[in-house]
Amino acid sequence: MNNSFSISIFLFYVVFSNLHLAAVDLESSNGTKAKPAESSSDAKELNFKNLAGFKYEYPYEEPKGKPWELKEQFDKRVPEHIRKLNGQNISIKGFMLPVETKKDRVLTFLLMPDQQACCFGRVPEPNEWLVVDMLPKNGGPILMDQLIEIDGQLEVEEKWEDGFFVGIYHVDANGLKKSE
Repeated sequence: MNNSFSISIFLFYVVFSNLHLAAVDLESSNGTKAKPAESSSDAKELNFKNLAGFKYEYPYEEPKGKPWELKEQFDKRVPEHIRKLNGQNISIKGFMLPVETKKDRVLTFLLMPDQQACCFGRVPEPNEWLVVDMLPKNGGPILMDQLIEIDGQLEVEEKWEDGFFVGIYHVDANGLKKSE
């Protein structure tokens, strides 16, 4: 199954579900901040409470129109403080749901606030997952069912593939590790 089709199938389920997932703050309970993964000391530390702290009214079909009309529509759906994160190096903790793997390595995965998005769990809202592409072409370790931390460059943009909504958060990850 190809990467685009895998994401599309999962996201079809997500987009057309009426379930709501409460935003989760994945910082540790003792109030300490997360350390950036790998070596990005300039990474802005985020959590899902930051990213999902607004009601995202997504379109059910890929928007059509002139570029400035699409930007205006996007600006209405996504608050300015979120749009300003575009292009920034970030660090965030979450749980991996692999989308594309090669042998025992993950190439693309969804990072979500909890483990509830699989099988019988709750479905995240569209602003409660990140589509993560590993920059090392050989991917990263598959670390399912455990809290992980990634760092990389965040892109905030509505993306569609083959008519299916993919997401608004996309990260080219430089590194990933088990969270401490």
